[in-house]
Amino acid sequence: MNANTIVAIAGLIATTLTGLGVTFIQGRIAARNAVAGRLHEQRLSAYTDAMVHVQTVEGSLNEILEDPDLRSSPYGPEGPHRDLITARLRLIAPPSVIHAWQELTSAWDALMWNAEQDGPVNRRGDYHLQGEDADVVRVQAAITGLITALHRAMDFPP
Repeated sequence: MNANTIVAIAGLIATTLTGLGVTFIQGRIAARNAVAGRLHEQRLSAYTDAMVHVQTVEGSLNEILEDPDLRSSPYGPEGPHRDLITARLRLIAPPSVIHAWQELTSAWDALMWNAEQDGPVNRRGDYHLQGEDADVVRVQAAITGLITALHRAMDFPP
């Protein structure tokens, strides 16, 4: 074999290996991007459900703060079940979001427990709280904390 043939064979082998390598690498990058895209969609869905719950809590809190005799509607409608949101967030959310979610659910549970212990203010079973009550302030702070954590997790300013 002469030198030209050896160089040609080496060039052919190098070209073939490069082509195979590029195809392999492109496939891996495409697969990684697909997985990242699905995870982003799942997070967005879970974060949206969490925000629906936040809005439900805000509506319920506003109703509890109204004078029960002037209240126009019963407590707000339920969104996605809280336990389902908790499970989804535990699977895909960063610790900051999980902590903020747990703070909101804990604050809301404490507010409702204390309101039930104090008892309803009328025969219809309505509850009434003041805006400066510690439980109300804690829920409002937890709402703000969760919204901020969700915004940071989605990489945009609160």
